[in-house]
Amino acid sequence: MYTPRGFGASELGDIEIVPNGDDLHLFHLTLPSHDVVQHAVSQDGLSWAPRPAALRTGDPGDVDDDQIWTMSVIARPEGAGYVMFYTALTTRDNGCVQRVAAATSDDLIRWTKQEQLVAIEADRRWYEHDPATTGTVSWRDPKPIRIGERFVATICARENRGPRPGEAASD
Repeated sequence: MYTPRGFGASELGDIEIVPNGDDLHLFHLTLPSHDVVQHAVSQDGLSWAPRPAALRTGDPGDVDDDQIWTMSVIARPEGAGYVMFYTALTTRDNGCVQRVAAATSDDLIRWTKQEQLVAIEADRRWYEHDPATTGTVSWRDPKPIRIGERFVATICARENRGPRPGEAASD
């Protein structure tokens, strides 16, 4: 059983478990602050050894300088390391617009945010994109899979049409 250090002062948030050889790598959000993705490793799923934090919120102006939410880790093709996609919120938008950002690792221990990549945002053609409409823009919880040489992902979002939250649907 995994319980983060300081349990009670911080809570275990969303988790992702990634097998690598004989090891299980567990990544989890730390609540309520959403400012760090913690990391622990186990060989039996019962005893866990903490590792350095995988990610922390960014510097002022970064796409994740407010909060980090749900993440998902996937192996890159041909053993070229791993990619962690995660929900990023910025103070520029008062934490009201969710985007998907990425970090990479060769070994699941040391992670590098991919600052040169534009964070994936909701496409206004199909999804709600303006926080003035409902107060927030949902574009979160990425779950990628590899199909051949391509990656595709499910992302939690809200369509740009239909009733707003709290409104009744019209017939």
